[in-house]
Amino acid sequence: MKNKTKKVVIWICLCVFVIPLLFWCGALVKDCLVTAIYKDQFNSIKFAETEEPLSEFDWYRITSYSEEEIVIYFVNTLGKGTDGEYKVGGEMVFSKTPNGWQHTDMVDSILWSGAGSADDYIWPYWYHIFLV
Repeated sequence: MKNKTKKVVIWICLCVFVIPLLFWCGALVKDCLVTAIYKDQFNSIKFAETEEPLSEFDWYRITSYSEEEIVIYFVNTLGKGTDGEYKVGGEMVFSKTPNGWQHTDMVDSILWSGAGSADDYIWPYWYHIFLV
């Protein structure tokens, strides 16, 4: 009886750690595949304010794609200069308009910052807050 209880406890512990790990890895793989499929399309998207292409980010992943809306998670380096250099991570939502793709205000979409001005995180990239 003792040996059977030990096996049950081991299986429960494995399930508690393995199942969330599988969901996390699956989400990372999905975002990687979606980004690979639609990356060329996003290289042509321009920001309204600066006309910089999306590829100017240090790193990004497309987390959601539809015909009407695209959601992108990004990491970028900011603060180059006298204040030093720090990374930020955020989310941008692009919506389809008659004039093309328009994005929301990037400042409101910063989720985490190495400067300490934001400390939120996004699934599945929670570990990026440790990049600062």
